[in-house]
Amino acid sequence: MSPLRVILSAMLIASLTGCASYQVTTKNSRGVPLDSNRPVYIALTQGEYPQENQETQNTFVQEWRSYSKQVIPLKTPSSLREAIKKTQLLGAGYLVYPLVEQWEDHNTPWSTIRDKVQISVVLIDIKSGRILDKSVLNGKSTTWTMKNTTPSIILPNLVNRYIEPLYK
Repeated sequence: MSPLRVILSAMLIASLTGCASYQVTTKNSRGVPLDSNRPVYIALTQGEYPQENQETQNTFVQEWRSYSKQVIPLKTPSSLREAIKKTQLLGAGYLVYPLVEQWEDHNTPWSTIRDKVQISVVLIDIKSGRILDKSVLNGKSTTWTMKNTTPSIILPNLVNRYIEPLYK
């Protein structure tokens, strides 16, 4: 087989298998499994990417519903301090504060520049005020693809990889 055919075959296989990469880096974790009976409040964060923060909140709500019986999105954008105050008034549970730090959407099929997303997440026990987890979620699309992907497509798998170990 000629080198050109090998390269084209590899590109085709990569585009069909969707070789996206996901990485969850935990900076600080208490290592205690979360209680699925306690409500989880997902903050709408303030930051450089307002539309993407809304999309990220929606994804966290969707994915978290597989693990917790009660998932409540906070309606207004807020800082971490404001989100803590709001949730303390609502009662016991957990606060999730996901902040978009990087959101790059490229026309990957034409440029081979990967789409990228980076989210920093803080998880707080509302009752005690303790930080249970601080993590950074990084996701990248595949380089070779036949269709354009976006960070929105990467996000659900990335968020699920973050949440799942929190309940084990």
